[in-house]
Amino acid sequence: MKGSEYVVHFDCGRPDAARLGGKGASLCRLVSQGHLVPPGFVVTVDAFYATCRHVGLSDALEKLIASVTRTSPDEASGEILRRGFASGSLPHDVRKAIADSVEILRLWNNNTVGLIARSSATSEDGAAHSFAGIFESLQVVNPESLESKVLEVWSSVFSPRALSYVRFVNLNRLPAMGVVVQRFLEASRSGVMFTTYPQRERRTLIEHVDGSKTASTQLLSKARSSPPISKNWPASLVLWRLSSTVLKTWNGSFMKIVYISSSPGRSPQLCLIWQMLADCPLSAACCPC
Repeated sequence: MKGSEYVVHFDCGRPDAARLGGKGASLCRLVSQGHLVPPGFVVTVDAFYATCRHVGLSDALEKLIASVTRTSPDEASGEILRRGFASGSLPHDVRKAIADSVEILRLWNNNTVGLIARSSATSEDGAAHSFAGIFESLQVVNPESLESKVLEVWSSVFSPRALSYVRFVNLNRLPAMGVVVQRFLEASRSGVMFTTYPQRERRTLIEHVDGSKTASTQLLSKARSSPPISKNWPASLVLWRLSSTVLKTWNGSFMKIVYISSSPGRSPQLCLIWQMLADCPLSAACCPC
């Protein structure tokens, strides 16, 4: 089984981002190129719309889509949709397609850490917009909670944060949402690679942290402290694009400097993104490379 109307497996061959969302299509491409990807599948945009009809939210969705096309997102309609998805249920055909895929791929076999339901919006992880950190990705600790987690990921497309981003980047179309379901990994290291490093062509930025759940919880706690504690902030590498030679490394002190030097109320993560993208006047003093 490679897929159906409502579920598409990673080995589908020719992924369509309009049906699978950006993240889901990217994972399918990685598998087709022979890369190792934790097993899983994508709950399609078709399933998203079928569920919207099932829970009686089609009118609210049409109103929200129309408001985005004309002016800016209607947040009242967004809140109706968000609550409706979060408290709703999946149609029988969608639920069965998901359960069948979980069984075929044996996602719960010898699995002590669970699955993860990851957002895969049609405008996410694209060349124009990333929607980084805007939508939800949630750990699934037992088979019984998978349905509610899929619904919660879908509901995040209507959150105030997501609608504000749509307004900020002047999108004239509301993103639809697929959901990636795959095995959860307890990683030794976890991070992000920025293959395009703003203002520095031919360089790649990699930021990484301890991948354990305990370390992630501690990192979140430190991010909420004021001022933040620099110990255990993400380690970073800047690489030449062509040779992969390490240009410069630095630790959390860089992020702490950015936090202290930035406008009040900015979180460390947002400050770092803001500095890299907005030609921060302090960049020469803050950036060690």
